Amino acid sequence: MPLSQQARILPPTTGEIADSVATGDFNRDGKVDLVVLSHDPCFALLCAFDAELFVGNGNGTFQKPSGIAEVNAFSGGSFAIADFNGDGNLDVAFESRGRQGGSVTVVPGNRDGTFQTLVNLTVGLSPVSLVAADLNGDKLPDLALADPESMSVSVLLNTFHTNVPTFPLSLIINGSGTGVVSIDAGSTLCTQSCTSNFFAGSQITLAANADAGSNFVNWSGACSGTSACSVTMNAAKSVTATFNSNAAPDF
Repeated sequence: MPLSQQARILPPTTGEIADSVATGDFNRDGKVDLVVLSHDPCFALLCAFDAELFVGNGNGTFQKPSGIAEVNAFSGGSFAIADFNGDGNLDVAFESRGRQGGSVTVVPGNRDGTFQTLVNLTVGLSPVSLVAADLNGDKLPDLALADPESMSVSVLLNTFHTNVPTFPLSLIINGSGTGVVSIDAGSTLCTQSCTSNFFAGSQITLAANADAGSNFVNWSGACSGTSACSVTMNAAKSVTATFNSNAAPDF
């Protein structure tokens, strides 16, 4: 079925020429955002390539761009979006070709749509088609990309957390009722007490949903109240979710 609406043009990028685009919820507001790589026409060997974030409004429109990173390169291309450092926030990776050959730029994301200092990784001669996936089964996204000039494929295994500690988050289900607690937007679901380990500094969000015939009472422990629970894993933490039954007492 063809699309019936005309194309909408985003606010202008820093560069006049848009090279690539990718999607993700970078500010954790439940709305899809866009990252765009662009560059200005230039006659020098190296041009400025800008990666920028367009925050989504949730209705197909986007806010003005904010900068993520800038690199000087001959050419730039594809994005890979994943949580490379295990802190619960989406990060941005993109490939480019510079004076010393190919490189992958990784920019860790914060929880609010801003980004940290970039990290450049040297790869091949002319990288293209960057993808992210867990290639060695350690639950961390790795990177792979093709290099037509050297007729090879490069694999970059993620060692970001080789020396970073983990802390346990213990979730306790309490009360006379029943319910489900989702961890990090449903990546894990708990219907009874459970424990998971998270990298130091990770920000974990818990949401409680009562079963039919029950109601969610409150959080206790590392969280309180009835709103969504957010926990920063800088130590071992314990959270209790209490559900009560709505059934009339049996005399």
